[in-house]
Amino acid sequence: MQFESYRQDPNAVGVRIEPFRDSECTVGGSCYVATYAWQGSVAKFRIEFDPLSKKNNNQFVTAIGKGRIISVAGSDSTLLLQQLKKALEAKSIPNHATRSSQIEFDYVTLGDHMSQAPEGGFNAEPPGNWAPNKLFLAGGEGEVFFNINPVMKMAEFSIKDPDYGDIVLRELAKVL
Repeated sequence: MQFESYRQDPNAVGVRIEPFRDSECTVGGSCYVATYAWQGSVAKFRIEFDPLSKKNNNQFVTAIGKGRIISVAGSDSTLLLQQLKKALEAKSIPNHATRSSQIEFDYVTLGDHMSQAPEGGFNAEPPGNWAPNKLFLAGGEGEVFFNINPVMKMAEFSIKDPDYGDIVLRELAKVL
C-alpha cells in the first residue's frame, strides 16, 4: 500500500477517530470516538457499526448493517455543524434540534482497501486504507457517506446528494 495523506474535499468534513472497546460496543463490530477540533471548538461523538449481514435479493447479494451515532457530554458542535452545512449543501442548520442520546442508522460498506481519488470519491487502484460507507438516516429519508481510514485515524462525512443535506443535518444536530 502506498503512503496516504488526507485530501480535503469541499463536499466532505474530516474528523479524527480512535477505536475503542468497552462493554457497550457490539461484539464483532467497529466502534470509534470521533473528534472535530477547529478554532478552539471541540466536537466529539461516538459512532458504532454492528457487523454486516448478507441479504440475498434474487440477483445479487447485499451486505447491510446497523449502527448508531452517540452523543458525548461536553461536545461543542457549533463549528462542526457549520462545516457540515456547507459540505452537505444543506440550506440551514436546525435552530432547535430535539436532542437525543443517539440516532440509529442502516449502512452498507461500498468497498475496502480503497484510496481517495483526486477528483473525489474512492478507487480500488492504487489500494489504500479507506472503507467508504453509506449511512441511511431518519429511516432511509437521508443518506450520507461516512468514510473511514483506521490506519490514518481519519474519517469523513461526505455528501451523497444535496437533496439529503437538510435531513442529514437535522439528524446529526440531534447528537453532535
